[in-house]
Amino acid sequence: MATAPAVSIGQLTEQAPCVAMLSFSTRRSAGGEKVSKMVQASPLARNMESDLIVDGELRFGAAFVPKVAAPKAPDSPLGGNANVLVFPNLDAGNINHKTAQRIGGACAIGPGLQGLVEPTNDLSRGCSALIGRAASATPDYSELMRGVR
Repeated sequence: MATAPAVSIGQLTEQAPCVAMLSFSTRRSAGGEKVSKMVQASPLARNMESDLIVDGELRFGAAFVPKVAAPKAPDSPLGGNANVLVFPNLDAGNINHKTAQRIGGACAIGPGLQGLVEPTNDLSRGCSALIGRAASATPDYSELMRGVR
């Protein structure tokens, strides 16, 4: 769940992917199965892509805001600069996707299913970024997306 989006963001933005495994806990400030899942996912992603910058479990602020990351996760290789956010489940991911779109004015491109033999899309009823989503399903979408941004 982390490596395919990381590769995609690298191709799409030409930036090094910085992956945050999100949770309601940072550095085991809480416990339980839900936290453990994200703690265990980080090394799995690193084993799949050894040069991938990945950290977790982190709350959103520690993953995305340098001033929050400094005291909460001072050892994080992300330093509050995550550009790939991996949510603990579909519910959390969908809620945050729609929040960023509706409140933040973000261009919602997705959802996209990754890790399959061929690129696949699942266009939701509210998806207005049809060109961006279609372009992301092509073999080299980084070239196509330059005019969409």
